[in-house]
Amino acid sequence: FLKIDSPNLSLSSEHYFESNKVNLPQISGKFDWKKQDKEWLIHFEDILAKDKSSELKANGSYLTAIASKNDFLDLNIQVAKIGVSNLLGLIPKTIAPPTFEYLRSTVSGGIIENSSLVIHGPTNKIPYTPKSENQFKLNINLKEGVYRPVAPNKKLKGEWSYLEKIQSTIDMDKNILKIQASSG
Repeated sequence: FLKIDSPNLSLSSEHYFESNKVNLPQISGKFDWKKQDKEWLIHFEDILAKDKSSELKANGSYLTAIASKNDFLDLNIQVAKIGVSNLLGLIPKTIAPPTFEYLRSTVSGGIIENSSLVIHGPTNKIPYTPKSENQFKLNINLKEGVYRPVAPNKKLKGEWSYLEKIQSTIDMDKNILKIQASSG
């Protein structure tokens, strides 16, 4: 393992991150990587990213894709606090394009607290079907959220007003979404 304790770390990947580069706050933890056949297995443990406005912990591994085989992500993130836009910047652009586009176009603000994300499977199949053996579980407690409703398909025209100051709990298990909003 490579132990890291950095006050300013940048991760670059044209394949993985939408902006190609993600700047992280104070981060510590352990990483290692090794080549398996033609793929790379990246393992990370006890990752803690923390600054004055965010704190999250992560464990997992990522097996890169090759032409004949999907990638595979095994990820467990516990969020104490993070801004929505910061968290969205960490979502891999390799997830199913409609899911990625929906998240980027609808959720635009707020603070996430005491939340979690678990992924176990190929990223391009997220959020997975109920019968899938893969896992995608999301539990978000959102404060001061901003949501822009969009039509579920492009045939429906029109634009809706933003929903602001949302206080809600968002639970997702595979492709089943449950939202409970106490205000907004």
